[in-house]
Amino acid sequence: MRFLVFLVVIISSAFYSYAQYQEVARYTVAEGLSSNTLYNCVEDHQGFLWISSDQGAIRFDGKYFQQFTSEQGLPDNDILKMLIEENGRVWVHSFKQTPAYFDEVKNRFISAKEDTLLRNVTSKVLLYGYNTIAGGVEFYCESGTKLFINNRKYEYSKQFQADFGLVIQRINADNCLSIAIKKDTKKLVLYNISYNKIKEQKDLGVTGGTIFFNNVFIHENKLYCLVSLPDVDSSYRFVCLSNIKANPLRFDIDSMLVKKSVNQISITNHFIIVNYNAKNRFEIFNKETKKLVQTIHTTYAVNSVFEDSNNELWVCTVGQGLIKLKQTQIQKMKLPDELNSIPFLCISGNHNGTLFLGTTKNQIIECSKEKFTIHKLPTNPVTSGWQRDILFSNQKIYTFSDAGCYVNYTQPILDPKQKFILNAKAAIVLNDSIIVCGTHARFYKINTITNKVEGLFNQETRVTSLLAYNSNIIYYGSINGLHKYNIVKKENIKQFEKNLLLNERVVSLCMDTDSIIWVASAGNGVIGVRHDSVIAHITTQQGLNSNSVLTISKGRSKQTIVGTTKGIAFIDYSKSIQHPSIKNISVSDGLSSNLINRIFFWHDTIYVATNNGVSVIPASISIPSFDIPIQLTRIQINQKDTAIVNHYELNAKQNMINLQFAGIELGGHFKNAQLSIDRGLTWSNLTDNSLSLQFGSGEHSVWLRAIDMNRNISKQILKLQFDIEFPYYKKWWFLVLVTGLFTGFVFWIYNRRKLFIQQQILSQQLALEAQRNKFTADLHDDIGSTLSSLQVNSNVASLLLEKNKAGAREVLKKIETQSQNLSDKVGDFIWSMKQGDDEFMSMSNRIKTFVSDILGSTDIQYEINIDEEINKLVTEFSMRKNIVLIAKEAINNAAKYSEAKHIIVEVKCDVDSIRMCVADDGLGMNLASKMQVGNGLNNMQKRAQELHAKFDIISSPNHGTKVMLEFKLPEIRDKKHRGKL
Repeated sequence: MRFLVFLVVIISSAFYSYAQYQEVARYTVAEGLSSNTLYNCVEDHQGFLWISSDQGAIRFDGKYFQQFTSEQGLPDNDILKMLIEENGRVWVHSFKQTPAYFDEVKNRFISAKEDTLLRNVTSKVLLYGYNTIAGGVEFYCESGTKLFINNRKYEYSKQFQADFGLVIQRINADNCLSIAIKKDTKKLVLYNISYNKIKEQKDLGVTGGTIFFNNVFIHENKLYCLVSLPDVDSSYRFVCLSNIKANPLRFDIDSMLVKKSVNQISITNHFIIVNYNAKNRFEIFNKETKKLVQTIHTTYAVNSVFEDSNNELWVCTVGQGLIKLKQTQIQKMKLPDELNSIPFLCISGNHNGTLFLGTTKNQIIECSKEKFTIHKLPTNPVTSGWQRDILFSNQKIYTFSDAGCYVNYTQPILDPKQKFILNAKAAIVLNDSIIVCGTHARFYKINTITNKVEGLFNQETRVTSLLAYNSNIIYYGSINGLHKYNIVKKENIKQFEKNLLLNERVVSLCMDTDSIIWVASAGNGVIGVRHDSVIAHITTQQGLNSNSVLTISKGRSKQTIVGTTKGIAFIDYSKSIQHPSIKNISVSDGLSSNLINRIFFWHDTIYVATNNGVSVIPASISIPSFDIPIQLTRIQINQKDTAIVNHYELNAKQNMINLQFAGIELGGHFKNAQLSIDRGLTWSNLTDNSLSLQFGSGEHSVWLRAIDMNRNISKQILKLQFDIEFPYYKKWWFLVLVTGLFTGFVFWIYNRRKLFIQQQILSQQLALEAQRNKFTADLHDDIGSTLSSLQVNSNVASLLLEKNKAGAREVLKKIETQSQNLSDKVGDFIWSMKQGDDEFMSMSNRIKTFVSDILGSTDIQYEINIDEEINKLVTEFSMRKNIVLIAKEAINNAAKYSEAKHIIVEVKCDVDSIRMCVADDGLGMNLASKMQVGNGLNNMQKRAQELHAKFDIISSPNHGTKVMLEFKLPEIRDKKHRGKL
């Protein structure tokens, strides 16, 4: 066993070596870059990566690229270099234009058009841009050197610039000190210059050299420059000056030789990186020891290399975009050049410690120590040669593919009856002498001792995966779910038909040491099955990187390794199988590809077949968590760009807020942001890096935090405050004013209504008083005259009683009649003044009683049709009296004078009026003569006028008479009158 482990270690060391930089990501225009031609990149203080290109400046947060062009303030879109000032300000050196810097608050670049500091730069032709030892930036142009340090500008004249090729500015509280390298064909000299005057000079010790100003760097207060050596044909000298001090001028000098074919040198935190474009490679040297660390061969031309704060290298290329190199625990297996970037589908290993890799090109790669043997299998013109499985039994190699199944690469495995070559997508070793494989329609059992093939049973659906539970039971996955088969009994066991989770397409199966069967589904994550019951279902909700699973494998104890379309997930269920711990890795961590085709856990090492080669992962790999900050990159208020701050005081109409933000982690581990608008009490996931909000008036807090790929929550929270002013109609003074006005209006309405009611009551009282006075006058006149007449007649009767008894009898009869009339008048007066619910006091009953009394003792037939509604509609006593008296007068006249045979009395109530008609079929009359001599008709006419009624008499001799009265109800008139008010 020790020999095996030792052999594996030897073989593994031939495949890969640790602590080496390797390509982990490549970004082009397809991933969001504005151009594939990049010049350099730098990291700002917030963690953004700034990239210069021929199509503008680019800011990268590890997941999203943001483009800046002339529309965002750049003086030109061809940006040659990005520079970072010590105070964090980002500068651009653009082609033949004045410099510009980035304003974080405005989220745009500021050029000479907007800043007086830059406006007086007389020349637009910038030749070089550098960082200075003082922490500022320096631009060398035709009119001299321009220095910008902490919002201050320093300038050296063109004449001074002609003598000195480079000025490194240092500022302190006492003086302005400049260190310069003078152009000289014989030697390189360092000068101490103060206010354009040489104070000191010191020879660099390099005679006859020429400085290359495109390879001059200021890094960590050290000056680096590339110098030619006239006496050495094959090399240049790369010089480093450190500890530069003045008065007297002194420094430490160190140097290293680089090959003359050098194109560009980059200085990083730990390395000196020399790029050789002619040979498509660059060399990484330790910055302190100057020893070669690694040589990286490329297929692209390099412009520059930058090392970020995570010690990852970023390579800016010519035409190939941005490439990230990283030292990672995950290594890409070193294979022959023709196999480095092809898809691999399966991996297996035998007891001798030899690895076998299956490709999509009908090949098996045998890897033993430093030897790679490529086995080409027979081709099939009908199907592809995708190698699905490699198994070992009885010292034989069995390969299974779409193109055919073979023993030892050449001997085909045939169907026992029809003799065609089997092709299979899945196969397993059942025991030391039996292999079971599944084709598109059938299962076969292969005896590895005798090579005898036996058909087991037909399967209606395509077999996608196989798992040996024991020597008798196998589980197999198909396009319609999970199935179970007993090989001894040769029968399918119906077990999972009713479980919807296990009825989807199964892509892979594995069983761990706890006898848990893990089922990888094509689109529903991973399902754990024990004793044929589902005990776990793991999806993206539990932290799986994708529900689209491609393969699955057991790992260490209580660990399952899942390969998906987005990388690898390690599922650790040592604490809980329903709530496992899940860690994800992807190409950002060093995987060759995120498309994982097969995982092979072998001798505490994980081998991963991907769509881009084979990755090797130590089983003890540590997967860190990331505390990712959220940075606001753009804010629009009512669709208008606004300065970026943390606190906004807005007016009432500025309530539409659009935010763009970034989760800054250049390693690409940012997953998504979370939002809280209740100061962290609840959080919700955001799907992208933008947010639209609409707020009402008041104070509103917006908190944002980041989640990494392994669902680790960042402790850094971006807190934004929006105070939106209340509109004037919601402010206290306006509410008080409106309340006061409303209260005043209510009181005004109330008082006006009260006054109106009082006026109505007064009018009614006055009208009542007038009616009473009129009634009193009428009563006084009628009763008084009648009483006077009675008194006179009584006296006459007394005188005649003894002398003329017949005359006295006539006078007494007249007195009786007068008394009866007086009684009727008094009764009508009392009735009209008295109202109540008693039906005998109603108007209709009064008229009916009178008609019956008058006509009942005659031979006249009569009809009475009175709407009872009149009793409710007519309540005012004057109206009651006048209506009844008009009716009495008309009925009395008809009874006395018409000689009618039939009389009809009708009172009808309409919506807003009352109509009364007394009609007879009697003698009729001449209206002209009657109106002149008849008091009764005139009385009816006067009473109708008091009612404001329409009064009409229709009559002619021998054609009967109709007395008609029509008037509007007073309630209706009052309502119309009030409406006009």
